[in-house]
Amino acid sequence: MKRLFLIFFLLTSVANAQTTTNISQYGITWTFADSESYGQFANGDYWVIHPVTINSITPTQTSTRNGTEVNPTASGDQGFDERANNFDSGLQISLPWSSSGSAIQSVVSSDSAAEGSSSPYLDNVSVLTVLLSSPPDDGDYLFRPGYCGTDKTYYYTTDLQTGELQTIETTETGETFATLEGRFERPQIEIGEGATNRRLRAANNMYNNYAPANAGQLNEAIAKLSGDWTVSEKNDLLIYVVQAGIDRYNAALSGQTWPAGGGHQPGHKINIVFAGYMLDDADILDEGLETYFWENRLIQNALWGAETTETDYWDNVTR
Repeated sequence: MKRLFLIFFLLTSVANAQTTTNISQYGITWTFADSESYGQFANGDYWVIHPVTINSITPTQTSTRNGTEVNPTASGDQGFDERANNFDSGLQISLPWSSSGSAIQSVVSSDSAAEGSSSPYLDNVSVLTVLLSSPPDDGDYLFRPGYCGTDKTYYYTTDLQTGELQTIETTETGETFATLEGRFERPQIEIGEGATNRRLRAANNMYNNYAPANAGQLNEAIAKLSGDWTVSEKNDLLIYVVQAGIDRYNAALSGQTWPAGGGHQPGHKINIVFAGYMLDDADILDEGLETYFWENRLIQNALWGAETTETDYWDNVTR
C-alpha cells in the first residue's frame, strides 16, 4: 500500500508541475528548446530545472548589445554593452546555450538602451536561475541565489528575524510601501567598478544609476521597515531589500570591493549588514562589516564631488 501511495504521489507531483517553453520578465524573454519545469523564488524571479537549453533570448543579443552572461563576476570585464567600460564580447553566451548540470547557474540577460542614449546603457536586466533539482516548497520561501560568481548558497525567508525589526512610531510616513517595493522589486544589478558600474545600472531596475541617490532610497526603505507597521505590511519590501543585500554580498564574494571612485560607490555596505542581521548569518555580517575604500575618505572628501549641505550629505551617504 505504501508503495502504491508513493507512486501515486510521484505521478501527481509530475502531473501538477508547471512547464513552459518560454519565460518573460522585465523586458527579457528566454525561449527553450523543450517544455521546462519552472517556478518563482520568494522575490518573484524565475527558476528552471537542469537540463535546459535556451534557443533564443529577446531582445536579440548582438556582439555589442543586449548581452547575456552566466555567473558574471562583479569585478573585471563585462559582456553586456560595448558603450560601458571594460567590454569583452567573449563573456557573452553563445546560443543555443545548454546548462552544464555540475552546479546552479545564473543566466543574467540585459536589454540595452536605444542608440544615442546616455548612461546608463541598459534599460532592463533579468535573472533566470537554473537549479539542479526542484527547490523546497517550489521556491516560495527561498531567496534567489546570488547572480554573481559560483557561490549559490540557499537563504530562506523563514529564517528572517522579523521579531528583531523595530516598530518606531513616526509622525510622517514618507514613501509608501508600494512605492518602495517598486524601487527594489527588480534585481539590483552591480557589475564592474566605478564608472563601469554606474553605466550598467539598468534604468528600470535601479532608482538611479548614481550610487548616492540609490543610497538615499535604501535608507528610506530600511527606515520604513523600522516603522510602526505590521510584519505583514513590511513583508514584500523586506524580501526585496534582503534579496538586494544577498546579491551585494554575493558580488563581494566574486571580487567587488567598491574601491576609489567617489560617488560611484557608497550605499552598499548597509544593505549587506542588514541582510546578514535579518538572516542571522555571521558570514554575511562579517563581509558587511569589512571596510571598503571609500569609507576611508568619508571625513575628508565629499563622496560625489559636489558641494552640498551637511543634511543632504548625510541623507545620501550610508556607512
